[in-house]
Amino acid sequence: MDFQLDSEQRMIQESTRQMVDRKIVPIMKAHDADKPLPKDAMLKIFKLCAEQGLTSARVPEEVGGAGLSALNLGLMHEQLPPAIALALIAHEGTGARLCLSSTPEQQERFLPDIIAANKIACTGNTEPDVGSDPRSIKTRAVEDKDEYVITGRKMWITNASICDLINVTCAMGKDDKGLSKAMRMVVEREHSPFEAREIDMMGLKQGHLGEVLFDGCRVPKHNALGEPGDTSRVLTLTWLANRPIFGLWAVGLAQKALDMALQFAGDRVAFKLPARSGNARRHLDDDHDQPSALLLRAVLHRQRRARQPRLRNGEALCRLQLPARDLAGDGSARRYRAQPRDGHRAALSRCADADRAGRHHADPDFDRRSGNNGSAGLSLIQSS
Repeated sequence: MDFQLDSEQRMIQESTRQMVDRKIVPIMKAHDADKPLPKDAMLKIFKLCAEQGLTSARVPEEVGGAGLSALNLGLMHEQLPPAIALALIAHEGTGARLCLSSTPEQQERFLPDIIAANKIACTGNTEPDVGSDPRSIKTRAVEDKDEYVITGRKMWITNASICDLINVTCAMGKDDKGLSKAMRMVVEREHSPFEAREIDMMGLKQGHLGEVLFDGCRVPKHNALGEPGDTSRVLTLTWLANRPIFGLWAVGLAQKALDMALQFAGDRVAFKLPARSGNARRHLDDDHDQPSALLLRAVLHRQRRARQPRLRNGEALCRLQLPARDLAGDGSARRYRAQPRDGHRAALSRCADADRAGRHHADPDFDRRSGNNGSAGLSLIQSS
């Protein structure tokens, strides 16, 4: 595949970056950087993102969504502040899950407010001693006439404290293997109150991460989504696009750190010389996309559409061959690729080994100073 972004993709990147700099960052700076944003501030930001299609990226156009490709969605998320990106993907992902398995009537009731960011949505799946495995959840839903009564606890739920509706994974008994028969239900806070509290975080402090407690929460039966047992499939379809996007948040943060370092180096003078000079400038000012960004974008490219991911067991990272680039800055360009036998961890390790080899080329003492034993572990494949 061609790793170069086309003009439309670069325009998408730039328009998202401008929206962030001109509209989102001022809202964030107007509030305490060490506290979660007020709900009205988050709604303003979501409405800005809605104008770019980010609140409905994986919802098909025929039902009012943006229908973005997975790659374009990733390129836009790469530009967002991570605290906002995390809140947004929880909101947008809830709409995508609702769309994947629901009735037309349910879509008509819930999707317009999610897409327009009139209401904030989230998904409640993870539990304290279960993790994200929907087959082992303990939150129960019991039928009572025209309602389900939900009892249980959810943990690490993004947007929990400010959401208007939450897509909750509940157990409806056990199957013949003793695993929970999971089912999803939309709990509307206005009609079915529940308790939620913030969890203090070390980072992303302007975002919202919470714990949710359902204690006899009554939900109308017409809010149940899909069929019992389809929860794992629906969650997995959205997770497959989410994971590489999370990686692109890190790439975006790294790029911002690099930009700030370059600006500082350009202003600072040491020993009567600008810090931004010599070998340091050659490496810091590299205008090429980094291998980690290329790999993550490749994963999203292989998924075709954001709402129809096609990955399986790291398949998209296997057999990738990235373009030759000057890792060391001395003309010794090397090509590296993931092997078919590699899982996704090995593929990413190969990427890291390539970067290490490049640094070692430029600085033979790199391994000794960084504590590495000098062996890359996975061989680089010289470009032909």
